[in-house]
Amino acid sequence: MKGKRKNRYPAVVFLALSTLVLSSCLDIEAIISVNDNGSGTLRMNYAVSAFAVNLGRIESEKKLLALPLLQQDFERSVQQIEGLVLQSYEIKETEKSTDISVTLSFSNTEALSRLFSTQEIRDPITLETVGNGRAFRVFIYQGSPEEPEEDILTLYKTLFKENSISVTCTFSREIRSANLGTYSVDRRSVTFDKDLLEIITSRDPIVWEILY
Repeated sequence: MKGKRKNRYPAVVFLALSTLVLSSCLDIEAIISVNDNGSGTLRMNYAVSAFAVNLGRIESEKKLLALPLLQQDFERSVQQIEGLVLQSYEIKETEKSTDISVTLSFSNTEALSRLFSTQEIRDPITLETVGNGRAFRVFIYQGSPEEPEEDILTLYKTLFKENSISVTCTFSREIRSANLGTYSVDRRSVTFDKDLLEIITSRDPIVWEILY
């Protein structure tokens, strides 16, 4: 008797299923402003389907959705993470989507990192002193050592064909270098802007390192 085929992509399949409700997400935009002492603000704007928002109300305890959606999700996070404060939350219904805007402040980068930490990536955001400057690192994606099978890749293309992620990091001093992204004119900001499909099909880890 032939053995059962080993599923090499259990996490991938779960990601696809859980993100299905977010397949109408138009764009995700985040702006992180970091002060010299490591405190700062995070502003996020994204649009999701009304179905995703309603599912978030049902599944809020199970953390099925990839992003926090409801105000109560963010309030729960700030209660659990010392140094994180919810400054504002706004949700608007439009004909095409539900638009969500959130602003949080953090007293240190550890608090910001905990907001995005997972079992696989415990410290997705770090800030450390390097010589006479600082190194700010964002672990964007852990990479997939094996190429997705054709059916999985087709599913990805269907789910994420119009999705993009834009993250801008702003600092109080000039940025010396960044391995990814586009600088602002004054070199105090740098923006990482990619299609989501390009990110999740990357074979290598994507780590954004900014030296300033």
